[in-house]
Amino acid sequence: MPRSSYIRTPEILKKQSEAQKGRPARNKGITLSLERRKEISELTKKAMTPERCLKISLSKIGKKMPEGTGKKISLANRGKTKGNKHYNWKGGKVELGNQIRKCFEYR
Repeated sequence: MPRSSYIRTPEILKKQSEAQKGRPARNKGITLSLERRKEISELTKKAMTPERCLKISLSKIGKKMPEGTGKKISLANRGKTKGNKHYNWKGGKVELGNQIRKCFEYR
């Protein structure tokens, strides 16, 4: 039967869902080759253009997160942006101006 004429009613979807319960996913345990992973990575980079990223971020403006989600995100990120784990860490470098200002002689 052609896919375009097949109507998936809620009853049929429920029946199909029940039939699949307990079975492992069809791709479980299958690892992708390095070439395939690189190919997927390149395709994703092409698809996520700056315009598309902007469109996605604009679509999320004003939407509320479920209660408690913010707390979970906060707990998951705790400690990830301190010291050498911060994305802008430069190996403990201190600018010369800051060193001079904090020097004991100039107090």
